Amino acid sequence: MLEINVSTNGVRALDDVQRRLKNFRPALGEVGAYLERKAKLRFVKQQTPDGTKWAPLKPSTLLSKKTNTILRETGNLVNSIAFNVGTDEVRIKPSAEYGIFHQTGTKHMVARPFMGFEPDDAANIQQIFEDHIGG
Repeated sequence: MLEINVSTNGVRALDDVQRRLKNFRPALGEVGAYLERKAKLRFVKQQTPDGTKWAPLKPSTLLSKKTNTILRETGNLVNSIAFNVGTDEVRIKPSAEYGIFHQTGTKHMVARPFMGFEPDDAANIQQIFEDHIGG
């Protein structure tokens, strides 16, 4: 009987790839940092994930604010955006509980979404994973 055995034991490159395939936490951390950075940049650009400018502030709102910058009275909301990496997921969210009202709007306040995916995010996230797997 002729038999050929091929083992990946001891093949350093394959061991390294196998280790990376079992541990996506580093890649998820990169994705989290990327998406956190993009969400915070929207406060600078004052725009939604799709690039639409946020609705301007009402004149009555401008009278009561210290600044005319949208969603930046104290900086608490933007500074509360952070990511948390799990074994197989990453979550990016603001810890400021009132963020949801700005994201989705209310009957008295227009929505100014700051969380979400931009058109190029899927390709960039895919590249992060490809770089992680490829070494």
